[in-house]
Order: sequence, then C-alpha cells, then structure tokens
Amino acid sequence: MMQTLLFIVMFVMLGLAIWIVASIFSAKVSQPNYQRLAVRKGYEIRKYDSFIEATTFVDGPYKAGLYEGFRRIGGYIFGNNKKNQSISMTAPVLDTTTSDFKRRISFVMPEGFKLRDLPQPEDSRVKLISTPSHSVAVLQFRGPISKRRIAKKEAQLVTLLQRDKKKIMSNPRSARYSPPWTFPLIARNEIHIAIASDNT
Repeated sequence: MMQTLLFIVMFVMLGLAIWIVASIFSAKVSQPNYQRLAVRKGYEIRKYDSFIEATTFVDGPYKAGLYEGFRRIGGYIFGNNKKNQSISMTAPVLDTTTSDFKRRISFVMPEGFKLRDLPQPEDSRVKLISTPSHSVAVLQFRGPISKRRIAKKEAQLVTLLQRDKKKIMSNPRSARYSPPWTFPLIARNEIHIAIASDNT
C-alpha cells in the first residue's frame, strides 16, 4: 500500500516537473523590442519600438470575450487571411477593457513586418494597426488570472503612477506572455499603462 502511494506521489511530481519545464520552453517566442528606461518601486518604465497589432473588439463576459478574441486573431495568424499565410506566434497577447462587456484583444505581429507586407484578414472584425513607439509603465506579476485579479493589478499600477506624479496617457492593458497550457503558478503577466514620454 505504501509503495503504491509512493509511486503515485512520484508519478504526480514527475508530471508536474515535466509540465513546468514544458511551460517554460513553450513560452520562448518573439516579443516586441523595448528599452528599459527606469525601475521604480513597484513597476518599471519601458520605451517600446513601433510594432503592428492584429486587433479585434469582442463583447460578452470576461472569459468568453478572451476566448473569442483569441479565436479570431489566432485564426488570422494560422492562415485565415487573403494569402492563406501562416504568421509566427508572438507574445504578449494584449487585452484592454473598454467597458464591462467589451474588450479589445490584440496580438503583436513579428518584428520585420511592414503593414503593407501583412496579408489582409478574411474576418472583417480583425484589423491591422500600426502602433508608434511609446513609453509604458509596467507592473509584472505571475500566477493565474481572472477579471477580478486584473482589475486589482490595474488599480495598483494607477495608484503607483499617481504617487510618482506620472502623466497617464492610456487605459490599462493586460499583457499575457504564457500560452494557455502553462503551469498556472508560473504564468507571466503584466499590466501596461502608456505614460508621457517626457515624464519617465
């Protein structure tokens, strides 16, 4: 009996170890370029190079909206476009809440693409936009996410920026770097808020 229990515990621990290692390696995808400008108490300030986003607006409850946005843009990069062209997955997935039941979901396109080079989406709800270079305050955290936790972290970053008298230029955005199958406790997440470039 004890041997069987020990075997089960060892099997579970091995499975968890494999899951964690696989999560770490599967998260290694390209990300937009940035320069770290400063580190403040509780957050850091980055300056991002310009990049292109595939973006869509979705309605509905939090989890359902995330899934629908991911499905639409995931479809675009997996070939649902005018050229049937696959585009490499990148990180992070960006999520901005615009109202209680509406949100904007975006994937950052791989470095090197110009707007004119990317195939047009077949789904008219997916749009390609160019985002210019900008300064962003970033609060980092790990672990599982929920609507409530994201709202709490967003409020925390706003409070920190108000403390430091930073000029806020955008609504908060959540940034998710880990794929859905990542071991929850090590999932990498961030909150981004654009701030005035002369206020870093």
